[in-house]
Amino acid sequence: MKKNKFLIRFNFTSRRFAPLAGLLLPLLVFAQQTIISENFNSSWSTVNPPAGWTITFTLDTSANDWHRAPDLGFNPWPDNPTPYAALGTGSEEEIDDWLISPYLDFTGCSNIVLRCSLGIVPGTGLLDARIYGAVDSGPFTIEIANLSSQTLQPGLVTYNLDWAANRRGVRIAFGCLGESTALTYFVVDNFTITATRQASDVGILRILAPADTVDSANLVTPACRVINPSNGAGSFWTVCQIGASYRDSVYVNNLQPGDSATITFRSWRADTAGIVATWFQTFLPGDLNPANDTASRRFFVKPPFYNDVAALEILSPVGVVMETSTVIPRGIISNLAPQPVSLKAYFEISFLGSPLYSDSLTHHLNPNQVDTVSFSSWVATPAGTFTTTLWVSAPHDLNSENDRINSSVTVRTPAHDVGAVAILSPLDTCPPGPVTPQAQIVNFGTFVEAGFQVLFTVEKAGTLIYTDTATATALQPGDTLLLTFSTWNASRGTYTVACSTRLATDNEPANDRFRKTVAVRTLLHPGWQELTPVPAAPASQPIKDGAAIAYLNNRVYVLRGYKTNDLLAYDIEQDSWLVCPSIPAGSGNKPVYKGGALCADGFRYLYATKGYSTYSFLRYDAWQDTWVSRKDIPPGSTGKPIKGGTYLTYVRQPQG
Repeated sequence: MKKNKFLIRFNFTSRRFAPLAGLLLPLLVFAQQTIISENFNSSWSTVNPPAGWTITFTLDTSANDWHRAPDLGFNPWPDNPTPYAALGTGSEEEIDDWLISPYLDFTGCSNIVLRCSLGIVPGTGLLDARIYGAVDSGPFTIEIANLSSQTLQPGLVTYNLDWAANRRGVRIAFGCLGESTALTYFVVDNFTITATRQASDVGILRILAPADTVDSANLVTPACRVINPSNGAGSFWTVCQIGASYRDSVYVNNLQPGDSATITFRSWRADTAGIVATWFQTFLPGDLNPANDTASRRFFVKPPFYNDVAALEILSPVGVVMETSTVIPRGIISNLAPQPVSLKAYFEISFLGSPLYSDSLTHHLNPNQVDTVSFSSWVATPAGTFTTTLWVSAPHDLNSENDRINSSVTVRTPAHDVGAVAILSPLDTCPPGPVTPQAQIVNFGTFVEAGFQVLFTVEKAGTLIYTDTATATALQPGDTLLLTFSTWNASRGTYTVACSTRLATDNEPANDRFRKTVAVRTLLHPGWQELTPVPAAPASQPIKDGAAIAYLNNRVYVLRGYKTNDLLAYDIEQDSWLVCPSIPAGSGNKPVYKGGALCADGFRYLYATKGYSTYSFLRYDAWQDTWVSRKDIPPGSTGKPIKGGTYLTYVRQPQG
């Protein structure tokens, strides 16, 4: 059930609205709302998590992945009478398991609190267990809690999430990394986030009154429609101003999310004839979208007797006319008053405010009559683009805003001019194979052009490899023609394609040719697609334990792993593989196996570890196609060599 809203009126005596900040507003109490609640009782599994949740894991699924306990016979929390989320130890060489919440929207929220039942008991070995946060659908960079060295029996924990206020795309993750024996169990249940949610955006939906036209001396009840498009209830002032002497305000309390309301203000008497401006505005503290806070309208107050004549449309000259042609300026005018009127109509053609032509006439219109008026002829000269203006005037015209309209006309010198404006096929990037070239031709001139030739060419590194011609049919001034040429069999590479018109009488050759660069390569589409497989040579082994991958300079480099020294490079543009020099033996004199890792500096070098219980660290020069050994990785505090679970990341040192 929606809560009731109440309105409070406040009459301003000052022209400025800054005093709003000091008004005594009703006491607002915003209750905590439950943003998300998950008790993990529904039927779910590692590969089919609760609705909106995500689980990431390594290798196969078992009790050593996040799962619904005690479904798999793993029940480290026997006192819990209902199902819960659990992560246990297992036979995998490493732990890399994440339980991730749905995306959450905390716009307009404050006092955000995460509560859940949580327990964790470490095992033996290195463990990194944390609760992370992410915003704007980004990575998990916000640490909520570090549980790595803690032993917590299952119980209630509470975390403040103030960092999530007014943020969208928020996620919470329970992440666990480490050796296979590093964890006894990690359990989570009754996950709940509460927050104080209030409106973050209110605005004027539309003005209901005054109308566009108001009779003088009438009483008008100003009104507008306000809306709360945010996801929290809002209380705010709404202000109305008419002219310089009327102001009123109404306080809207507890407008619910998605609701709108009609706000009426105290009556205003239309005592000033002519054009009057009205203005409405909402004042919500902390409004995140001020663009919709205001709305305004200019309306006409009609006296008992008035004239209102209007210029409605310029009929000619418009568009393009030929130089030295004779044109009759014409326009449509109207009498919007309830009595006949004799008016003056004016027409002017000007360039940058300087008149080239002007004329006027007197015209009689009956009440509410619309008519066309014609002025003296104009010889269109010189060439160029000019402003055309039609306006009217009458005694006692109280609405000057509809008296004048402007348009433009372009005067062109007769010319023969065609040009190529676009190559539609091939696209800038296209796959190898047959391509049907297509180009667009435009007649920029003033004459019909027909029977001229259009040439299409393809060059590679300055060598002409394809050419074809097509004949253009009758092409009217201003029209566009699509021409299709014979098929070109495109092979991988980079090409210059060009289209040129061959009109013998063309007065403007600068636009005759259009060209662009085309890359012919295997295209990658959204979603998965199979590319050329990794070759078995030279080691004749599959990709397996210790394999690693990195991207550098439009190539994907792969360490094959599985006790080999193979390094291979995939050329994305050519969809082909290259065999690179094998990784050296290194200090450990072993091939790449579990713990093999690879990363790139984004410019020239790859860095690699070989794993296999070694300390080897090596660098590959992609420019020179050579390997060098670097200083071994130190044993560190554990004294252990590089094994499974190793990853490499290249970080540039910040400057400044």
